[in-house]
Amino acid sequence: MLNAQCGFINSIRAKDGMANWRAEINGTEIQAASQVFSPPALGSLNMYLCGAQGHLISLKQQAGAVNFAYAFGTAITFQPALAGGNIYFGTVDGKLICLRTNAKDADG
Repeated sequence: MLNAQCGFINSIRAKDGMANWRAEINGTEIQAASQVFSPPALGSLNMYLCGAQGHLISLKQQAGAVNFAYAFGTAITFQPALAGGNIYFGTVDGKLICLRTNAKDADG
């Protein structure tokens, strides 16, 4: 199971509820109770998260290693959608952004 909770991203084993890994999100504007990321969208190998401070990141599901991280300069408060190798997400100022990855992982 994977989730984003306050300033943490968690990978939890479904069979026993124990943690596989946990990543803490740090930054000058992040408070202890801040919900930093929306729920992740899951590919087969990676997870994709959007952040209230305008970030889109991709992490490997098995270890939490960062694949990429982009800053878009405007808040993103919704879960991204994956389709046809693209990552789609909306911003609070009304934009719909498509990031073309051409990766099979960013689908479905």
